[in-house]
Parts: sequence; structure tokens; C-alpha cells
Amino acid sequence: ALYFCVPFREQLLEYYANNNNSGDAEENLLTCLADLFTQ
Repeated sequence: ALYFCVPFREQLLEYYANNNNSGDAEENLLTCLADLFTQ
């Protein structure tokens, strides 16, 4: 259901793009959801 909330999805993917570049990014709920949404 969170995937269909467009503002949430867009912000999450933006967060993922900004924080995925650092090699030591901490894995948390947001990064796990973003991984799922990018698949």
C-alpha cells in the first residue's frame, strides 16, 4: 500500500538516491523499502 502513495514513494526514492552513494550507508526500514521499490 505504501508503494501507491506517490509522494511517499518519490521522497523515499530521493532519500535512497542521496544516501545510497555513501558506501557505509546504514541499513534501516527506509533503505529496505527503497530497495524493494527500485526492483
